[in-house]
Amino acid sequence: MANYKIHPSSIISPDIQVADDVEIGPYCLIQGKGFIGKGTFVEGHVTLGSRHGIIEIGENNHFCPGAVIGGGSSGSFLQR
Repeated sequence: MANYKIHPSSIISPDIQVADDVEIGPYCLIQGKGFIGKGTFVEGHVTLGSRHGIIEIGENNHFCPGAVIGGGSSGSFLQR
């Protein structure tokens, strides 16, 4: 049985492994492939990774509200 908490409003990629004792707050988006280590706390409105990337978050990290980590290039640019 999993021993972590994910708020029901958050979206987590099925390719992300979540360790025990992780808490993910409301309205978070975690994309890509990878893992979140034990004891990590992700507060509300945090974006981690991208659909094109790999994230590896170690143990006992704390992401504050509104943090955006990752977001690899999609290879397209805005041109005027």
